[in-house]
Amino acid sequence: MTVAEKKVAIFYTDHPTDWTGADNTYATMAVDLLETSKKFESYVEAEFSVGYEIFDVFHGEVPTFEQLNSGDYIGIYITGSRYDSFDTSTEWINNLRDLLHQIMTESNIPVVGICFGHQIMAHSLGASVARNKKGFEAGVTQIALNPLGHALFQSQSICLSELHFDHVETVPEGYQCWGSSSKSHVQGLYRPNKALTFQGHPEFTTAISKKSIAHQYKAKKIDDAEYQRLIAQCDSLQNDGIPVSRKIWQLYYGRI
Repeated sequence: MTVAEKKVAIFYTDHPTDWTGADNTYATMAVDLLETSKKFESYVEAEFSVGYEIFDVFHGEVPTFEQLNSGDYIGIYITGSRYDSFDTSTEWINNLRDLLHQIMTESNIPVVGICFGHQIMAHSLGASVARNKKGFEAGVTQIALNPLGHALFQSQSICLSELHFDHVETVPEGYQCWGSSSKSHVQGLYRPNKALTFQGHPEFTTAISKKSIAHQYKAKKIDDAEYQRLIAQCDSLQNDGIPVSRKIWQLYYGRI
């Protein structure tokens, strides 16, 4: 019998885009992903129900440190964003970075970061984050796992949707990288019972990944050959977003 309710705090760091649609945001995709993957983790909601509270961080809706540590939340999920995590001239990004530094250094609440979320969490801890000199990474992409990644995901490699021009260049002290791709050598960070991040987007279905590529093509960010290559890559690789996201629940429940 479940009693009461605890929540996942979703930090929504973007706003609706034409290519995803107003009702299919990074925040709603996060909820869909977590609702799907929790079905494979039988302990979730065994003792209490779990809901989701979305904070519109882009528009200034940011919870306090005290609120997040009230015991009402089992974890934090930071979404992707079109904005630069290393920007120091934008108020909402600076405020989020400051809050994350406090959360990462003074709190036990576990944190998951996706793309921008991965980058700003790393930046809040002093890691170098910058525009990727190797260029745009997109589509369902194979990620080579190191020994830590093998242990985390029980696989030699995983495939996730990517969509980014920026990347994490260095690993913050006390954290470990779990995998790399041909364009981004820090595909995610891990600290036991505290943090799990992804440069990729486990919440993206392959169909959404293809839409993101088409959007970049329409904006003339990629040429015909790159567009065709990325679409073919999406068709040929299995998207591991849902099985990988089971690790998010395992982090929130103190199992990894």
